[in-house]
Amino acid sequence: MKVVVELIAMGRDGEVTMEVDDEATAESLIDVLGLRNVETYMSMINGQQIAPGDRAGRRLTEGDSIKFFPPLEGG
Repeated sequence: MKVVVELIAMGRDGEVTMEVDDEATAESLIDVLGLRNVETYMSMINGQQIAPGDRAGRRLTEGDSIKFFPPLEGG
């Protein structure tokens, strides 16, 4: 199935359409993208934030839009 992945402020920013397994989860996508070395980052699927503890249980579906980015800072 195809999903759209966007990396924001992570050194290799951009959006790409990827082919993933039918059993893919938000967590397995992190592995495929090689993001394990990123200390802290946030994720959204179809505009909704996904807590780090929920990524392994969040199965992706055809056409999902997934964004990964570092925590927002400011003041």
